[in-house]
Amino acid sequence: MADKSESHTLFERGLGEYKKSSYPEALKLFLASQELDPGVGTLLYMGECYKQLGKAASAWGAFKEAATLAQRLGDKRGETATSKAAEVDALRSYLTIEVPAAARVDGLTVKRDGKPVPTALWGTSVPVDPGTYSIDVSAPGKLAEKTSVPVGDKAAKITHTVTALKAAPVVPEIAAAPPPTTKKESSAPPPSPA
Repeated sequence: MADKSESHTLFERGLGEYKKSSYPEALKLFLASQELDPGVGTLLYMGECYKQLGKAASAWGAFKEAATLAQRLGDKRGETATSKAAEVDALRSYLTIEVPAAARVDGLTVKRDGKPVPTALWGTSVPVDPGTYSIDVSAPGKLAEKTSVPVGDKAAKITHTVTALKAAPVVPEIAAAPPPTTKKESSAPPPSPA
């Protein structure tokens, strides 16, 4: 029961920030509330915050999640959520990471902002919020590459093509130097004084 009480408190604080047009702060509070006690209304407000912040992909995701939850709960706000998702759908930007056959080698890893991009998504347009994305490409025995890819707002469609990685320079192995030799002491007794 404490989770519901805490969630409600966070939601109310978020609503206050939302009414003051303090969308980043409101979003943080709504996200915290949603984590404690998922709700259709919270998701709708999250979607509105994302929309106001120019993050159409995140707004669409929040509205779609609200519609799904509403349907499962028999909540009539599902229609509102579906309608709002349709409104922002046309505003979503997309990023496609193409990995041509010439660039594909064993062990190739492609990451977007530090998270691996599954091979099933290579060449697929993925909705993203506007911003600059870091694309890291690496493979064993190859020089890694890091690229920054800017994605604009208002339905930008950006494609980044991964180029074949260059071979890493071969570092010659340095042979280990033999251990230093120490003089062995003779087991013969020292010469006696004459």
